[in-house]
Amino acid sequence: TIDTPNPETITVEFFANSEAVGGDPSGHGEGQFFLGTITPDPSGQFAALLPPVAPGTLITATATDANGNTSEFAANVAAKLPEGLSKAGIFTESAAVPEEFGLSQNYPNPFNPETEIHFQLPEASRVLVRIFNTLGQEIRTLTDREYEIGFHRVRWDAKDNNGNAVSSGIYLYQLQAGSFSQIRKMTLLR
Repeated sequence: TIDTPNPETITVEFFANSEAVGGDPSGHGEGQFFLGTITPDPSGQFAALLPPVAPGTLITATATDANGNTSEFAANVAAKLPEGLSKAGIFTESAAVPEEFGLSQNYPNPFNPETEIHFQLPEASRVLVRIFNTLGQEIRTLTDREYEIGFHRVRWDAKDNNGNAVSSGIYLYQLQAGSFSQIRKMTLLR
């Protein structure tokens, strides 16, 4: 359940963390692997069917409103085996394969001095991730190479292709993978 006046305008993103990087001492997560996204119904209720992960994997979530404001990571919850199910037949975290291409909201957002961009690939693809200003001018190419199936992330240090720091403002980031393309916006606050 999510408690907000307009829950149907919120996007909840789920992430998995291995025990080794399970978050800070507060018990909150860190978004190591993107698992999926849902939008709650108008009552704030939701259920999420996520890719299989190994028992003990830590799951966390963020909530992003219609204006692109993203919450902190929620407290970790350890994945457990359902009652009566043995460990045999449970997929490991590395076996979880995305069913579709996806580009997540960057985190943190707003950010300073750097942010992380997560994306998922259901098939091996050449991936191009670029940053643009609001005039559509390319600021930076973060990656342009082949990636395997799975969950990936890249960092942006708020610098352009020449290594110069860019100013505060709204920027767009684009993922191109095969015929898939998606754009999201983010805010840099200096």
